[in-house]
Order: sequence, then C-alpha cells, then structure tokens
Amino acid sequence: MNSINITGRMTKDAELRQSTSGISMASFSIAVDKRTKNAEGKREADFFRCVAFRQPAEFAANYLGKGRLVAISGSLQQRTWEKDGEKKESIEIVVNNIEGLDKPKEQTESFEEFE
Repeated sequence: MNSINITGRMTKDAELRQSTSGISMASFSIAVDKRTKNAEGKREADFFRCVAFRQPAEFAANYLGKGRLVAISGSLQQRTWEKDGEKKESIEIVVNNIEGLDKPKEQTESFEEFE
C-alpha cells in the first residue's frame, strides 16, 4: 500500500496552473522538522515536493501559503525524465487531502488586536 501522512510547513505559496484538459494542479513543498537536533543543538528539516490536483490544488493555492502548518495525506510518486541527455529522478507526494492547521498571520494579528 502506498500511503503517506505528513505534517509540516509550506516553504512557498502553491503554484496553481491548469492542465491541457482543464484540471487544476498545484505544486509546492513542505519542510518537516526532524525529531533530533544536530551537533549545534538546532533542529533540521526534511523537504518534500508535493503536487495536488483538482479541489486540493485549488484549496492549497487559495487558502494556504508560505509558512502555514499543514497536514497532508496522499501517496508517493516517483518520476523520471531526461534533460540535456542526463537522467533525472524525483520523488514527490501526490496530495489527496490537505488541511491547514494554523491561522494565517493576518487573522492571528487581527484577533490579537481585540483581546
């Protein structure tokens, strides 16, 4: 079974585009903190490329953005292609579901003004 559930922060805004058949697609990456710290005592992160289609793509592009904490469920996909005679390979998460786990900064700041 090819299934992955992961939580991390978006490293940039999702890039929304349309396929030739009109299907919404978005690509972005997330940073996931490692459990352990490095020799300097700092927490490092792993970075994962993600691609979403249809509703999850539109949701990511319209409501989520750089720095947002997200939970993703989906599957892993390996792609290979050739560029300038060199074989390239990439493993990415194909997003089935994405959920924002925190509030955007604008909302957080505006709520704090009234407290």
